[in-house]
Parts: sequence; structure tokens; C-alpha cells
Amino acid sequence: MRHYLTKSHNLHKMFAILCLMALPLFINGCKEKQQPSEEQAQQDNRPLMRIAFVGNEYLTTNNMFYMVQLMAQSDPSSHFKVEVGIHFMPEGTLVHLLKNPSVKTFFPPNKWDYVILQPHHMWAASEGHVYITQKSISAWSRLLTDMGSQSILFMNWPLERRNSTYSDLKYMSTLKNYRNMHRMIRGYSKSISKKNGMLLVPVGDYWMHAMDTAPDINLYGANGSIPTMEGSYLTALIIYKTLVDNTLNDIVYSPPEMSEETKKALIAIASAKVKN
Repeated sequence: MRHYLTKSHNLHKMFAILCLMALPLFINGCKEKQQPSEEQAQQDNRPLMRIAFVGNEYLTTNNMFYMVQLMAQSDPSSHFKVEVGIHFMPEGTLVHLLKNPSVKTFFPPNKWDYVILQPHHMWAASEGHVYITQKSISAWSRLLTDMGSQSILFMNWPLERRNSTYSDLKYMSTLKNYRNMHRMIRGYSKSISKKNGMLLVPVGDYWMHAMDTAPDINLYGANGSIPTMEGSYLTALIIYKTLVDNTLNDIVYSPPEMSEETKKALIAIASAKVKN
């Protein structure tokens, strides 16, 4: 799995440690800016759903993981309060995250109701990558079951259709194009989640639906992999729909820089029935 990582991995690792140390301060800052309304405060007797995220910068870009909590705070029809946490490493893999010593403190017994596992974006690029990822997901699933948590597999989206990786000789025979890459990720994700008794969050399916039905909404950042604000918001909606409440019509929260028109369009996309 070492060939997943760039030469700047050590710097990224140091950055990840600093981010993890700063995370409680970051979350407290968010809460100060996102004070719940009086109506929301009266809903504090709702049961608490605790969701942990494990993965790389797909989860932290635009604070996507925290968007799920803000959605629950803003949704008057939500049946749950939501608390989130994150165990991540930039450009990291589930193998590296499983071996990180902080696992023991971040995943004590009965701490998290759900733990979302997000594999590296190139995990389906070769049989070797798939094999190692399958083993690591199974190991995570066993660990989380022992800790009293339900493990969930995050279905990645494919690289952007014009991404240069599709013309790379190392990957041309397997990835081919973005639709084929999605079929591979989708097929492996369904198989692995079924084998390990996991739930599956079909993020990739909804990204494909968005690209087909709303091509004017740009989900991809400049590198053709990391999400834009719109991509992160759509991802958070799918997670929210899967775990918290399948009705998205009452969600008030959206990033301040997002237009109301874009918000409504993304909620409509996330609310659609997509074959999965």
C-alpha cells in the first residue's frame, strides 16, 4: 500500500496529527457560530446518534463530516441529535489508520453507534489494491463489532471524467474511464459490505446521478478528485439520508456561501431514488 502515498507523506502525517489535536477546538468554534434556535434547543430530548468517520481528506474537505451534525441541528423533523468525530490521515488508507496507535483511544467500547469507513480513492485500481483494502475493511469491521459499533462502508465517487489518471498506462486497462471506475467501486463496495454485514452509503451512485442530471453543478475540485463545497454538501446529504432521516425536505443548514438555488437542487438530487 506504500505506493498509494506521495513523497510528502511525512509532512501530511505531521499535519494530520496537528489537525487531530486541534479538532476539539475546531468543533467548539463551529458550535459557537451555529447556535441552535430556540425550537432546536427544545428538541434536546431526542436520542443521540454518534457517528465517527474514518478516512482521508474526502471527509475533512469543507468540513464535510461536521455538515452531518449541522444538518441534524437544523432539521426540525429529525428524530435524532447527532454527534460526530473523525479519525483521519491526509492521503491515508484504512490500513494506516487501523495501525495508528490512537485507534485504541478513539474507539473505546460503546463510544460510537456508527463508524463510516472511507477507503482511499484508488483502492479499486488493481487486484492488489482491492485485496489489501478488503482485508483492512474486514479487520475494521471485526474491531468495531467488538467495540459495539455498526460499521458502514463509504462508496467513493470516481475520479473526474477528464482526470489524467485514466490515460496513465498503470491504470488504463482497469479504470478506463469514470463510468467504468464507478462500476468497479460500486461492485466491490456492494460485495465487501455484504460479506462483512455492513451498511453501505452509496455516495458514488448519487454523484453519478448528479453528473447525469445536473451537469452545471460542479462536484469536483481542481485536482479532479477532492470535492468542491457542492460535492461535500451532496455527500453529507447522502450520509444523513442513510443514517439519520430519509426525508431531507426540512433541512435548513447549508454552507453560507452556497446559494439557495444550489442547495435545493442538491437536496432534490439526494432525495431521488437511485438504483443501487
